[in-house]
Amino acid sequence: MPLITAGWKLWPLVGIVTYTLIPSEHRVLWIDAIEVFYSAILSTVANNPVPTEDVSKGKGAPVQTGRRARGRILRRAQAKA
Repeated sequence: MPLITAGWKLWPLVGIVTYTLIPSEHRVLWIDAIEVFYSAILSTVANNPVPTEDVSKGKGAPVQTGRRARGRILRRAQAKA
């Protein structure tokens, strides 16, 4: 969800800059450059998840990362609650 809201913040600003400051002959290049930059950021964030600690195994447990590990951790926490 943070990536979606980041996009909602970025693209309206890019549109305003595009149609007010960028000459028409450079608009496609400008938007393509922003798209490459934004895609790189999305890819980096999506493929480097934040490490989470598996509290069900106690202190000193190895840190698991990734969507599957977070799902397992959440299911275990919900089962205990």
